[in-house]
Amino acid sequence: MNRCYAQASGEGTGALTSGTGVGAIQNMIYAGAAVTVRATVYDIIVSSGSTPGDAGLSFAIRRTTTAAPTGGTAVGLVPVPMDFSDAASNSLGACGGSTPLATATMIGTPFPMTWAQNQRVTWRWCAVPGGEILQAAVVYAGIAIALLANAGTVPTLNTTIFFRE
Repeated sequence: MNRCYAQASGEGTGALTSGTGVGAIQNMIYAGAAVTVRATVYDIIVSSGSTPGDAGLSFAIRRTTTAAPTGGTAVGLVPVPMDFSDAASNSLGACGGSTPLATATMIGTPFPMTWAQNQRVTWRWCAVPGGEILQAAVVYAGIAIALLANAGTVPTLNTTIFFRE
């Protein structure tokens, strides 16, 4: 049976303000120093806790390889098991914030998924069976939510990645 986990941006640190610039990582999961199981992302939620505004935001799912993330607000987080009797996740989590995350190798385009949303909207993506985003079987391989564009004031963003191992 698959174990399910959640990686929320600002885990224990509150909501995070988005980094500026193309590619700023908001939230991610990544394989640790040893790949024993591959994570499969099946659900993503993105929302804003800022005062309502009409900022247009553009996001993408980006893949990372070969190096653990650095910078950001929190790195090396342990994702929360959805069943509290489950063991700790093999994947680690990281979130950006006002100091964007950086990694040695970000895989550029094409992105597995992109979307645009208004700041006032809570957006959710749920994979159809077999349509999940699968983590590569490489040490430090990651799946990240990146802010690609922001047409307005930088809002506070909350993101959650749900995944199975």
